[in-house]
Amino acid sequence: MKAYYHARAREYDDWIHGLGLYADRERPGWEKELSALERTLQSLPPARTLDVAAGSGYFTRFLPGHVVAFDQSANMIAVASERETAAEYVVGDAFELPFED
Repeated sequence: MKAYYHARAREYDDWIHGLGLYADRERPGWEKELSALERTLQSLPPARTLDVAAGSGYFTRFLPGHVVAFDQSANMIAVASERETAAEYVVGDAFELPFED
């Protein structure tokens, strides 16, 4: 699984936008649902948040406050970092979080 996400990092958001391999998929109501999710995330009060499995950071960018993007794939974290989606970026295993309680 780790290798799959590592290899797909640069094209990962194609699914969200219906591009590339996903261009022919019909997704009735998707844009409306995506917009609602973005608004919901943005409406949360600012907080210190750990986004586990942040991936490309697509949804991470909507979280208000100090956000740490955490993912097992260095390539996913690189994409998220390039997009400046969080305050911090960490590569690691969710089963062995490298953070204090």
